[in-house]
Amino acid sequence: MRYLGMDVHATSTVWCVLDATGDVVARGRVATTSAGLTALVQELGGGAELVAGHEVGTMAYFVHDTLTAAGVRCLAFNAQHLRMIAASRKKTDRRDAYWIAKALQSGMYPPPVYIPTGEVRELRVLLHRRRQLQVEYGRWRARARAALRAAGSPAPRSAAGLRAALTQGMGAAGGSVPLLTVA
Repeated sequence: MRYLGMDVHATSTVWCVLDATGDVVARGRVATTSAGLTALVQELGGGAELVAGHEVGTMAYFVHDTLTAAGVRCLAFNAQHLRMIAASRKKTDRRDAYWIAKALQSGMYPPPVYIPTGEVRELRVLLHRRRQLQVEYGRWRARARAALRAAGSPAPRSAAGLRAALTQGMGAAGGSVPLLTVA
């Protein structure tokens, strides 16, 4: 079994591989791209004999998806929970990668962070967009009510009443606000 520790950044990833005895087998830097990470896994032999670990960050989903697709078991950790990294006075990318690999090799690592599947992430994005649309819809209703009040018209609270008031136009109500209609 081999243990791959990675310190992932937007453009490059510093990595370190330890064998089962804890000796450094290889280390280096690779581009944080799908092709770069896949080539690294292939160079290291990949598959079930390799366990990878990295800190959670903006690239966590990308790295996890790429390595998992290459057949590697991938664990993500909260950086504050990896004590040997968080407490280190000399933080370098190379040391961070080594200590992540060492934590994997020794089995002394905190509970990994849950990385949801692609389907779950897509549903989360969809729900987030829905919430954004609901908030924006509420803002536009408030703007429409304010425009009706500014023109001297009553501002109904219901969506249907608001739509009807806007469709009738505000020209008859004093008319300083331009006519708003539903397209």
